[in-house]
Amino acid sequence: MKKIIKKVYNALLLIGITIILLNTFSIHTFAKSETMTHRFSKDTDEYRSATITIPGLVRITSMTVDTGNVTFSVNGNKVTITCRNGDSVDYYEESDYISNYSNNTGKDYPPDRYYYYKNGYSGYISLQRTENNGYYESKEVSKEFLRIQDNTRTDYYDSNGNFLLTDYSLGSPDHPSMHVDEDGYKGDIPKHSHETIQERTRYNNPDSSYQFVTSWRAYYIGTLTKTEITWHDDYTGYYSGYVYGDTIYYYAYNVTINYVTNTSPSVNIISPTQDMIFSETSSSFVPVIAVSDPEGDILTCKVFIDSETSPRDTKTISNTQSTQNVSFNALNLGSFSQGTHTMKFTVKDSEITQQATINFKVDKTAPTLGSVNITSTKDAITVTGSATDNMAMHELPYRYYAGSNDSSWKTSSSHTFANLSPNTLYQVKFVARDKVGHSSKKDQNVYTTALKPVISVGNANETSLVVSFSENNPSGTQYLVSCGSKYVNAQGKLTSTPVWITPQGKSATVSGLSPNTDYTFTVKAKNGDGIETEASDAKSGRTLAMPPQILDFPETKQKSIKIVWSAIPNATAYDIEVDGLVINNGVSNTYTHSGLQPETSHTYRVRVKNAGGTGNWSALYSKSTLMDNPGLPVNIKSSFTKTEVTLTWDAALKASGYEVEVDGVVQDNGSSRTYTHHGLNPESTHVYRVRAKNSGGYSNWSEYIRVTTLPNPPIPPNQISTIITKNTIQIEWQPNIKADRYEIEVDGFIYNNGAATKYLHKELVPLTTHKYRIRGVNAGGTGEWSQTFSVKTYPYEPYTPENVMAAADRNAISLTWYMAAYASSYEIEIDGATIVEVGEPFYDHSELLPGTNHSYRIRSKNITGVSEWTSPVSISTSLDTGTAATAITNVAAIVTTDSIVLSWDAAAFLCEYEIEVDGQLLDNGSNTVFAHTGLLPGTYHDYRIRVKNTDLPNDWCVVLTVSSLPEPPGRTNISDYYATSNSIQFWWEPVVGAVSYDIEADGALLANVTDITCIHEALQTGTAHQYRVRARTLLDVSPWSELIEISTSTTTYEVVCPKGEVFDYTLLAINVQDFSNVKYVVFFNENDLEIVDLCTFTPTDDTMTAGVIPGTNLTVNRLDGIIEFTLTENIAPGTCWSGELTTIRFRSKTGNTTYINFVEEVD
Repeated sequence: MKKIIKKVYNALLLIGITIILLNTFSIHTFAKSETMTHRFSKDTDEYRSATITIPGLVRITSMTVDTGNVTFSVNGNKVTITCRNGDSVDYYEESDYISNYSNNTGKDYPPDRYYYYKNGYSGYISLQRTENNGYYESKEVSKEFLRIQDNTRTDYYDSNGNFLLTDYSLGSPDHPSMHVDEDGYKGDIPKHSHETIQERTRYNNPDSSYQFVTSWRAYYIGTLTKTEITWHDDYTGYYSGYVYGDTIYYYAYNVTINYVTNTSPSVNIISPTQDMIFSETSSSFVPVIAVSDPEGDILTCKVFIDSETSPRDTKTISNTQSTQNVSFNALNLGSFSQGTHTMKFTVKDSEITQQATINFKVDKTAPTLGSVNITSTKDAITVTGSATDNMAMHELPYRYYAGSNDSSWKTSSSHTFANLSPNTLYQVKFVARDKVGHSSKKDQNVYTTALKPVISVGNANETSLVVSFSENNPSGTQYLVSCGSKYVNAQGKLTSTPVWITPQGKSATVSGLSPNTDYTFTVKAKNGDGIETEASDAKSGRTLAMPPQILDFPETKQKSIKIVWSAIPNATAYDIEVDGLVINNGVSNTYTHSGLQPETSHTYRVRVKNAGGTGNWSALYSKSTLMDNPGLPVNIKSSFTKTEVTLTWDAALKASGYEVEVDGVVQDNGSSRTYTHHGLNPESTHVYRVRAKNSGGYSNWSEYIRVTTLPNPPIPPNQISTIITKNTIQIEWQPNIKADRYEIEVDGFIYNNGAATKYLHKELVPLTTHKYRIRGVNAGGTGEWSQTFSVKTYPYEPYTPENVMAAADRNAISLTWYMAAYASSYEIEIDGATIVEVGEPFYDHSELLPGTNHSYRIRSKNITGVSEWTSPVSISTSLDTGTAATAITNVAAIVTTDSIVLSWDAAAFLCEYEIEVDGQLLDNGSNTVFAHTGLLPGTYHDYRIRVKNTDLPNDWCVVLTVSSLPEPPGRTNISDYYATSNSIQFWWEPVVGAVSYDIEADGALLANVTDITCIHEALQTGTAHQYRVRARTLLDVSPWSELIEISTSTTTYEVVCPKGEVFDYTLLAINVQDFSNVKYVVFFNENDLEIVDLCTFTPTDDTMTAGVIPGTNLTVNRLDGIIEFTLTENIAPGTCWSGELTTIRFRSKTGNTTYINFVEEVD
């Protein structure tokens, strides 16, 4: 009883739970409830997570957090706590002061502010200072120079022929170089070449002395270099200021955890062991575990297989403070499927379940064989193999057989059977077994290898040899007979495909060979498994010689013929039959037949002698001696372009061909009497001469012909300047030394300007824009256009200012007037002397004395000139009398075509006013508005206004000259237009006084156009468009012009043609001034149409894909469904060309309705 009381007391102290006594006196323990706090300290991360360990944890009963949300997960005695969405406990806003931050802007001046964005900070910082680290750039430029210098040499001799002296016109022979100093280029250029001007000529003197004179021209060509220096700005701005980053918030959490703890039981698996293997015969296996519990709880033990939820057996164990072995009922493990399984044991006390698992394997299959390799030699077979099992192999896993030979079980994965018969068939077997006795095997029939062949080669005749075999391979052995890269087949012929043969009588005759040729043979043998031996030792043989196949005649002259044939290897001599006579020529393969007459025929044949004897005769050849030399070519003429020179000449007597010497190099021209020298440089000089040839030889050379190619077309003019007036534009450009004349394109029309470098475009409308480009022309052709540039004429002379109003106070007078058409500024004449210029229509004359009178005139001004002066306006400043205010301010005029209404601010309370209208004084009472009606349009009227005084009249405060509005501007009309397939240009009549025009195109308004033409672009082919125009003055707009409808041109044609029928399609060009930049493109569907003839003008059908159409100046380029034409045609400037380019003939392939489109493309 004391023992029980002691246990109860100890349990109460250690665990703090109630003890229940069972009738077996075993002690049951209960779990303990506890509470703890976990704190997450202050941090910027709102999402916080931590894993803590609670010893003996049974479960979490609850978990709370002071802010936000908390979640948790439990893994054994480890608890993972996660907090989120809490309120912040603190925050911090980041900032940084940026000092002296550099920003490179290159050639541009730095802006006053710079937006800084880096490292999470951003904001505008201010410019503090700038630096310009500009630099000079030096650049090497090159230019090629050509200089020409003539020189004459005179050699003097006395009357006896004695040399006296040599004199040069330049004082000395040509220098190897010439100095150049031009436009900054300095240096020496080398002598390139020279040409003779006068051949060496003798001149006799009266005293019998004489001299020889020779003249020549030297060409110096070279490239010189100079340095050009250019300045480049490179600005860097330095900025300072505060920038700001993110606001940082801080979070903290306090978590309260309520939980239950207990001490876990322990379990250890005794049997089975890890990965223990069982077979299908393992039917009664007893699992055993060892269990204990520190608190001596009663334990419930269970065993499970794999993922089973119901236990295979259950045992209850007491007295667990010491370890107890638990044996479960026997299990039939052989009934489980092949593979790895899991045996799980669970042990549970009152609160906690512990488990332990172990893997075991069930093997029901035989091993899997790996690579099994069987090799053989002429007297042995080696077997190498391996096997794997999904569980485990046996300790002695392998066994080998070869015929009746057995290796017994062994660990080695290889075994060799020796002392076998060569080229013999054996049954070979490889066997493998696993841990539980399952086995697998592989059987294979294998031959030992054949013996290496031994051969010899014997002579046969000119086209065959015999190969014999002497080794002791068994009958039926196959051989591969090789001859170089060829093989011998069963018929004895050489073939490029390997052929295995079984020779009869141990020999093979090889036929179809070349005469007098050495052949080398090697042979392989193979066994029944197709395994080849190494090649035999090489053996050679040689066929007999054949006669030469070809006789050559390298030198045939008028009186001799030379015969040559190919040397035959190993030949001992040659016989040659000459006109039926046999001659022994020894070992030489050359024979010369001499003493003959021109144009006589002779016969020849040759045979070969060698160690085998004399061969057959070659074929009989017939050869004739040559004819006499040809005559001299005459009437040689030349034509040339920039890059080509073409020579022509008359036929020479008895000539079969011609040679041309081109700049010292002889070229064979065949039988042609035309030679073209291609790929030349412009302005280069070339020397030619011609001679005839035939089988008898050559004529003499003709005289030299010297030809210089045409120059390159000139480069586009530069340094173009303009002089502009309101009605003219003068274009001027820098002369080009290579240009003979110039062409200028003026608003799309090309004019010949001759050699002049100025062009005056006259009778223009003010404020209109005109386009120009210029190109040079010389004998080499037409140069490239300059860049197109636009120039606008100056405006009309400005209109005279209208509606001048003057207002005065004590010390100043203010002038205002209406803005004048075409005015860019205004001049004010003050008191007939001083002239002041202003940009706006008002002027304040200040710092005046009270009571002084002043007079003013105003005129408009622009780049074209000045207007007439307005009529003088006189007004006095007011006197400061100390009485009621007499100044009138804020005077305004509202003007129509038949009225002028004046208004002003009241000068004082209950003031009355007098107004003088065109010289008539009127009392306006206290009204500050006066209406002058019934006026004619465009008439001027004078007004003066003052405050009414009962005693003495006041000075006039305001003086005005105002005009009623003129009639609205007249309506313009669209006078001309030009439409293409994708654009419409139209012109209208100018309106006097108009400062701009409004254009309505398809309902869209385009305002403030100062020109009198407009181009509507990017339009669809064959579409209609509507236009109208109105003029705009400074004060009014005209009515719209009549609405006009214009359509773009259409070049798409619908084609309906029966299948197989042909039709013609004609291309027309209209008003073309320059074909050099025009391409005509035809589009069609190749599935529906095929081209029969690209140009029906020529006598043959033209279907080429690219090139010049013969007999025309048309060039064609064909793509899929596209034909492109260009035309080479020179058109006189100022004229244009219209006509038919070509007619294309098509054939319908399908009979379907199809379409052809035509486009004119201009670069």
